[in-house]
Amino acid sequence: NGITNYLNRAESLQGLMDIISKGPGKMLGGVAQKLVYKKINSSSIEFKGRMIMLQNKITDKMSEIYGKGWKKIARANSRPEGTGVYRDPGPVIEAQKAVDENPTRANRKKLKQAIKDQEIIMSPNEIYYQYNQFIDPANKKSYLSEKNRQFKNDPDRIMTELYDTLSQENKDWAQWQREEFFPELYEHYNDVYKKIYRTDMPWNEFDAEGMGMGEIEVLKLDGTGSQFNTSVGAASTKARVDNSNPIAIMDGNDALMTYVTDMEWFAAYAENVRNISKLFGNTNIKKTIEVKYGKDMNTLIKAAIDDIASRGINTAKGNEFVNTFNNIFITSRLGLNPTVMLKQLTSIPTYANNIGLINYAKYAFKNKASMLKVYKEIRDNSVYMQDRNFGDMKKVIEAYNSNQNVSFLPQGLKSKFNYFSDFMMITTKLGDRAAIYLGGMPNYSYYKAQFQKAKPNATEQQAIDYAIRKFESDTKSTQQSMDLQDKDYFQSGDPLARSFNMFMTTPKQYYRMERMAF
Repeated sequence: NGITNYLNRAESLQGLMDIISKGPGKMLGGVAQKLVYKKINSSSIEFKGRMIMLQNKITDKMSEIYGKGWKKIARANSRPEGTGVYRDPGPVIEAQKAVDENPTRANRKKLKQAIKDQEIIMSPNEIYYQYNQFIDPANKKSYLSEKNRQFKNDPDRIMTELYDTLSQENKDWAQWQREEFFPELYEHYNDVYKKIYRTDMPWNEFDAEGMGMGEIEVLKLDGTGSQFNTSVGAASTKARVDNSNPIAIMDGNDALMTYVTDMEWFAAYAENVRNISKLFGNTNIKKTIEVKYGKDMNTLIKAAIDDIASRGINTAKGNEFVNTFNNIFITSRLGLNPTVMLKQLTSIPTYANNIGLINYAKYAFKNKASMLKVYKEIRDNSVYMQDRNFGDMKKVIEAYNSNQNVSFLPQGLKSKFNYFSDFMMITTKLGDRAAIYLGGMPNYSYYKAQFQKAKPNATEQQAIDYAIRKFESDTKSTQQSMDLQDKDYFQSGDPLARSFNMFMTTPKQYYRMERMAF
């Protein structure tokens, strides 16, 4: 039992579902993969597709408002600086008057100290975020609270003066978010919200980005406190508790990206995770799994679902250190390494496992005349491949844990390292894409032909969509995958466990395939 439990901990969600589907007295009619793993995969594709679309929309708007140099301006707007706005201008006015009447060293020192004590230090991005929160009536108590050091003396005056320090571009950027971007997203989020909570999503909760409050109450997906539903609600769907806690000082651009990421995850995953949680939270099913496969199986399934529900966020101490160590180690070992790129190409034949060697050779030969056409079909229709090219290659190779806050643009040394790292990983990224396209195109063509043969009246796009889903499934099992459902218990666990799993992504995936074959 101990050895089996250890081996099970090296299984991804797919492997766990395979175990309970294929064992003696198979569970759930042997369709656990369809009920669970494929549902999570569909949520993953929806999330990735919408995130690419929204990030492009955000960056296009930034470019429209700020011009070609928008990245440089956005970073500058993230730096806190003296605003010239005072919490209580009285001490500063008195000190200035004393200096004007008698400009001694002592009086100038008092003026300097008065300015230091009273001046509000904020970045333009923090100011516009506070302004967008301030105009929401639901937040009025927060700005009048004695706990609110920045605004409590005179909220209306202070906010007006702070807002006046913003450039017209910053005001336009804040207004676009408030009046166009978030209202456009509301309908999409509200549709899912109604399915989960059976009521409309409160508008003020949405409009204020649902973040920054000091005290919040989690809304459970099914209204219960079951073990599977404690972490499923997106942070931005948490209901406000009526309180006067100050709204946190946050960078508006980071708050935007965190909110969008959080809510898109909720919209894509909430319904499927809720249904899966109910399924494995059922007392009879849990008991049956325990009897047939051991108590540890319930623990592993719960951990996998909870990890997906919480977006893979890990707040354990040492998590950031392991992520940083991964960055440095991967870049130093794989950066601009043509040998690694050539080794990546050796994974091309692994696609043949899914359709058989004869079919693989047949369609590889057929594709010779239309290789560019097939490549473009996959490129234009596969959200999975678009995301793989869009994202960070290091996170495809290794197991990273997500952070709650999502940065709009990296700052300082992190920004410089990212530029360096992206450049160093060019050969690895090329090797990854070449292996997938060259290896997977025969599979794609095979699946498309099979679909058209079985359904001659289907449209071309229907055949493409079917083949793309099968191609993506094959790719996830033969190449490195960064999706949470494709990580095992150790890869998504505590920082110490993850530190012992460096460069183990592909070997583990092949191990799982071998084990499933038995």
